[in-house]
Amino acid sequence: DGGRSEATWKKTIPTVGHAYNCWFRPRQRRAVSCTRPTMKSATEHTPILAASKQEEDEKANTEMPDDKPGVSRTVYLLTFCAALGSCNLGFDIGVNTDAGKLVQESMQLSDVQLELFMGSINLYAIVGALLTSKVVGSIGLRLSFLASSVLFVVGLALQIFSSTFLLLMFGRVWVGIAVGFGMTVTPMYITEISPKRARGALVSWSEIGLNVGILLGFSSGLLFFGLSPDMSWRLMFSLGCFLPILLAILAMTTMEESPRWLIQKGRYTEARVVLVKLYPKGDGVDSVDDLLREIKEDIEEEVDAERGQSGWAAILCSDRPAIRRMMLVGVSIGICVQLSGIDAIQYYLTFVLDASGITSRKKQAVFLTGLGVLKLSMIFVASLLVDKLGRRPLLFLSLSGAIVSLLLIASVFGGDDDNARVVLFGLGMYLASFSLGLGPLAWIVPNELFPTAIRAKAVSLSVFANRLSAAVVSSTMLTLADFLGWCGYFVFLAVLCFLILAFFYVYLPETKGKRLEDIAHYMEEITASRHKDTPVSQSTFLSHRESSAGIEILA
Repeated sequence: DGGRSEATWKKTIPTVGHAYNCWFRPRQRRAVSCTRPTMKSATEHTPILAASKQEEDEKANTEMPDDKPGVSRTVYLLTFCAALGSCNLGFDIGVNTDAGKLVQESMQLSDVQLELFMGSINLYAIVGALLTSKVVGSIGLRLSFLASSVLFVVGLALQIFSSTFLLLMFGRVWVGIAVGFGMTVTPMYITEISPKRARGALVSWSEIGLNVGILLGFSSGLLFFGLSPDMSWRLMFSLGCFLPILLAILAMTTMEESPRWLIQKGRYTEARVVLVKLYPKGDGVDSVDDLLREIKEDIEEEVDAERGQSGWAAILCSDRPAIRRMMLVGVSIGICVQLSGIDAIQYYLTFVLDASGITSRKKQAVFLTGLGVLKLSMIFVASLLVDKLGRRPLLFLSLSGAIVSLLLIASVFGGDDDNARVVLFGLGMYLASFSLGLGPLAWIVPNELFPTAIRAKAVSLSVFANRLSAAVVSSTMLTLADFLGWCGYFVFLAVLCFLILAFFYVYLPETKGKRLEDIAHYMEEITASRHKDTPVSQSTFLSHRESSAGIEILA
């Protein structure tokens, strides 16, 4: 910090705007009008680092329009690296969709053992998710990627060389823990490095990574088609080692630590260096110095607001309406993703294809690869739309498409004649609809709703709920399908998707274009006493600058 005390540093950095923290303690800043303010050059500010860095500061803090902050190459590079962490879960889903039957045949497993093998990864992922907040707090987000990659490779190796069901399940433990780490750390990291107006698109790269892994797993069946079942599934599993090894190398050589994590740890100089790389033209503020100061103040206020409560009590037993609303939405979306049936359908796609009349293993592998390509393509479409249309419209469009497709599939199984083409069309429509909204938003919503001070724990809880739901759904699909029939099962999923749509219509806020530190202010506004019983609508979420300028916030 250039040798200055924290008190001196805080006095010498000028303040901008006028905002309230999420607990309504005012901070004095200059007033903000609805007209574009005159931007100050970086040389008007006192730098945080020593004077020798002034030239670098002037270059790094080049001004740009407030309404169009850019996305630097560094942000894109780090987002790509982080998205590799989502590939692990995707690969496990994709490879076991085809390899599950081969494992069952090779190791002579019963249906119950196969369901246990498929679903147990979610239970172990819960352990990984709950450990994430502790691990991240100790070693940071960057090294957490390294830990996740190493565990995943170890788990795969144990499965590949297993000769008994017990050893196979022991490898599953480490794969599951690694998946829990990856699911929590990947979107959290991308959220904390992304500029506000591109955050939705960038966090959706988590879902892109997941679907790249699924596609790799689906296509592995074609690569090793024709080999013996025992050799085939082991070689298919071995393909999953490539991406985590690449991520481990990038985590050690290329990735930067999250600046918000560094600020939480009091490492302001390092945080500023990272912010300069991430936002060479700022993030809609006058300079990187201003951004660093605002993040620091908001984190301090969040911590102060929860002082007196420790650990999980701060989020599970909070008496603040804003925190309760965040938890309701952030945890519910993790559960609802699985109640829509996505993991169950993906894990048991070959069983659905069998029931529709497509029994050839080669045809199934081709169709799985095609469905994987379609699903991945729709994620790219979602990444282009999420910061333009917003979170709510995209989610409602996604769920509507899922309901129609599930009812279409159910109508085929409920008829006298099986129609494989209609089932394939329905499955493609369902996977495309899911990837258009519900899939990427399951990563985006929890990670941008929660304040930095509690994000790691709260997101871990969301992933815990997601994986617990996935374990229940994927471990009971065959049993439910036998009990309800395929027609009844898909109707059941359609009803659940309708209920999910109704729930989020009432409670999901629109957070498009808002900075992370501002979202808590909006949540506090809509959960204030005069609004706490009012359903959330998009009109509630005017920007804080608009409200500061005297524009009325509507209930």
